[in-house]
Amino acid sequence: MPNNDSLFNLSQALDLGIKYLDKKDYNLAIAELNKVLNLNPKNETAIVTLGHVYLQQKNYLQAIELFNRVLEIDPEGIDPHEGLGFCYFEQGHIAEAMEKFNYVLNFDPGNEHVHFGLGLCYQQKEEFDKAIEEFKSVLKINSLHCQIYSNIGMCYYQKNNFSAAIEQFNKALKIDPGDCYARKGLAQIYLKQDNPMLCLEELQKIKEAGLIDETYSYLLSQLYMQQKNYD
Repeated sequence: MPNNDSLFNLSQALDLGIKYLDKKDYNLAIAELNKVLNLNPKNETAIVTLGHVYLQQKNYLQAIELFNRVLEIDPEGIDPHEGLGFCYFEQGHIAEAMEKFNYVLNFDPGNEHVHFGLGLCYQQKEEFDKAIEEFKSVLKINSLHCQIYSNIGMCYYQKNNFSAAIEQFNKALKIDPGDCYARKGLAQIYLKQDNPMLCLEELQKIKEAGLIDETYSYLLSQLYMQQKNYD
């Protein structure tokens, strides 16, 4: 039986592991959570938290192994089913991800993370109305979730409803002016609407934020090609 000192060390290490995960100090989180598991290999909280660490590190196979280990202890556990859902989504296994997310919602219908995950699945399947419905379920719980507005905006963009998309992207930017996903969405719309000045303005803000990537480069090249065709 663990003595008081070992129980204290376990609790302290578990708290530190969770804090390090929240701070995205993943290596430190792994070290603390492994201390817990050395003292108690069946500590469900430590196993699930470690699974989420590996999920954030994109080590999906290791995360899946840990989430399944918890389900061997408690087959009805909500957290491991949620974690598996996101692992499967990232691996492109959309049907399996949706099965896990829907399982969680049967027990926890107000889980904003799972509504978000389910929205991502419908978006991936190009079922944009269902995706928007799930994303709006998140906003009922957390109206300041910046990423959700951007995702809804992208769904409207893919439905060619540009006015609704612009509205959602601007809502995201009102919460977080540095949301480059929203700015890329606006740039794409302005490019399609033959509005080079507004497109360039959004791209410039992305550049100033130092978030140049393949999407930025593609949009910039398309803008230059468009302008060259007009000259």
